[in-house]
Amino acid sequence: MESKKNAIKIEKSSIDKIETDKTKTLYFSDTILSGFRFIVRPSGKRSFDFRYRVNSIQKCIKIGDYGAITAFQAREAAKRYAAQVSLGKDPLQEKVSARLKAASDLTVSELVEKYLTEGKKYKTDKRQSSWDLDRSCYYRHLIPLLGNKKIKDLSANEISKWQFSVRDGKTSCDITTKKRGKAKVRGGVTAAGRAFQSLNAMFNWAIKLELIEKNPCCGIKKLEAPPRERYLSSDEAALFWKTLEKYESYSTGNFLQIMLLKLLCLTGARLSEVKNLKFSDIDYQRKILIVSTLRNKSGNKQKTKSIPLSDIAIKLFQKIPKNGIYVFRQQKADKPISSPQKLFSKIKNEIGASDICIHTLRHTMASQNLADNYDLSVASKVLGHSKISTTSRYAHLRPNVGHNAVNDAGKIYINNQNNNSI
Repeated sequence: MESKKNAIKIEKSSIDKIETDKTKTLYFSDTILSGFRFIVRPSGKRSFDFRYRVNSIQKCIKIGDYGAITAFQAREAAKRYAAQVSLGKDPLQEKVSARLKAASDLTVSELVEKYLTEGKKYKTDKRQSSWDLDRSCYYRHLIPLLGNKKIKDLSANEISKWQFSVRDGKTSCDITTKKRGKAKVRGGVTAAGRAFQSLNAMFNWAIKLELIEKNPCCGIKKLEAPPRERYLSSDEAALFWKTLEKYESYSTGNFLQIMLLKLLCLTGARLSEVKNLKFSDIDYQRKILIVSTLRNKSGNKQKTKSIPLSDIAIKLFQKIPKNGIYVFRQQKADKPISSPQKLFSKIKNEIGASDICIHTLRHTMASQNLADNYDLSVASKVLGHSKISTTSRYAHLRPNVGHNAVNDAGKIYINNQNNNSI
């Protein structure tokens, strides 16, 4: 509760004289209108609010930040709230109801635009690549089928049917992405699951902003494809590397893309982590790559992560000329090259492994670590997993691990006996 010495007439001339206290938040009550307050925070931020009671319960509603509104405008708003309280109304609930009523007429397309425009202010730790994926899901799968639907009319049943429609290819089409660029939208289980995840995130955001009361995605199971367990065999890996060497010797102009694929093989890192590397991220002395939070899949939950480098990987990095900030730099601009997808597709078809993807190289690193009898903690360190439970999905790739384990454990009974007696 504010002391009497912090009671002032809240107007421009008086509040402009108040100095910020960097050790605590200051509260000033108005001498004329009960409940009207001016707040000065240690950060320097200044705002107005209105405190009142409804059914003996203390409540507070923010009026606005000083600068965005004037002291006079804040007082007029406080007067309106005071009038509502005198009539037995709850200003906070009235504000929420008005917002819900306005939002109830929003279509799915309009909510998408609002989320993509304003969402970044509330989700500061979300990576740009995640926003790009959301945008793609909305425009390719959500808006074509549900774009004109009003949010208030959406039911769980309609969301469920929409997810199955995406799975069944109802949104399939070819899209022009840029000059001479095309994207083939085909739908499928994975696309449907990703689109559902993006939709669910948008609705959860809308609930926090009090635009909707409940999430229509609740209770619906996200469609998921069986996890990919594909990795390169020893023969495939050798042939993949031999093909990369062949292309490098041809001097086809794909030198950086070839180096990128080689380093993905040798590090087990994600494509985005290596493709966007800066020369300053390479620590030759400690033989590691330092991946910043912006490229790290964990976002702000983890400060940075390090990726161990082999001697061969270090030699490959040293072969790449320093022409700018980025290791894999475009010729005409100091920014990262595009994904080596076309080159990778050409190589995988050439070696007869058409079912692999670039991420298969990461799986291969994990499987090889375990096949070489390194434990899960080592594989976790190599892959940069923050939790060893994430790495445990590869545990079954270790050959004969169960057989060897029971053999070793059984020795406690029969170590000093003749096996022929069994």
